[in-house]
This record gives sequence, structure tokens and C-alpha cells, in this order.
Amino acid sequence: MMEFRELTAREKKLLIILVIVSIIAGAYHFFYAPQWEERARLEDELEERLQELELSSFELRRVRLLKEEIKELEGLKDGGVEFLEVGQRNRLVVDLDEAALAAGMELLSINPASTREEDAYLQYPVNLALVGDYSSLLDFIKELSEFDYLVRANNLEISSPATLSGELNFEVEVLGYAFQGEGD
Repeated sequence: MMEFRELTAREKKLLIILVIVSIIAGAYHFFYAPQWEERARLEDELEERLQELELSSFELRRVRLLKEEIKELEGLKDGGVEFLEVGQRNRLVVDLDEAALAAGMELLSINPASTREEDAYLQYPVNLALVGDYSSLLDFIKELSEFDYLVRANNLEISSPATLSGELNFEVEVLGYAFQGEGD
């Protein structure tokens, strides 16, 4: 076996470099690699918690908006505004049909959509397709405002058919509101 003294200067340098590289590799393997793994694990955990926080923030924002809407509706109710009773969707449909007739509009379709249930109230959406002119639309909206309960018109779409008759097509979603616990 050769002794260290018998090695050439070049071999001694290579052995010293090999020892230094081995020490660095060993230090990295035993000290830094676990820290990098721990860092990666913590970053993943942080990302997961940020996503949970974002979801919670979205849910809290939704709850806050619902509470504001409920407070606004309760304020209207306390101010004397009437609401549909639970289960009175058919009354809304009949009233919308009568309002269209009173406004001189032709009712093409009336489609009740699924009831939307919130914490303290229900929304009864009804989609209407109507034909008429602008003045009959204004008359229809006036008829809606004269209902003895709260309704809201959403998503009004106006289109013109290819004919020059002056008639327009209207599509609108009308929402009727009912507080839970009333009626039924």
C-alpha cells in the first residue's frame, strides 16, 4: 500500500480536492438537503393554507353580501313593502301574465325557473319573452311597480326582428321575493 508521502504532488492535490468535495457533499447531504425538503414542504403547506384562506374570504364576502341584502329586504318589509308568501310562485306567474296583457304586450313565453333559496328569503325567478314597442315596455314596467309585493326585473334584453313593423322582442327575468317562515 502506498503512503501519502510517496504520492506525486498532482495526486496529493487530487486527493485533497476529493476530500474537500466529499466533505462538501456530505455536509450538503446531511445538513442542507433536509432543510430544502423542509422548505419545500412548508411552501406547499403555505400554498394550501393560502388557498383555504382565499376560499374562506370568498365565503365570508358572500355571507356579508347576503346579510346586507337580507337587511335591505327587512328594511323594505319594515317600511311597509309587501312580499309574496312562501309557495306563491303561481300568483307571480298569473300577475305577470295580467301585467303583459294590461300593457298591450304579446306574451310569447313564461318560464318559471328553479326557486333560489337564501338564508332568510326565497327568490322566485320567472323568465318572460314578450313582443311590443318601447311604450308598451314602459307600461309593463309600470304594471310591475304597481304589484302589491316586491318584484325585481333583471337582465332585460331587447332585440329587433327583421321586419320593419316597429315591434321589438323583449326577454326579461322577473324575481318575486318571499321571506321564509311566512305562509305555508
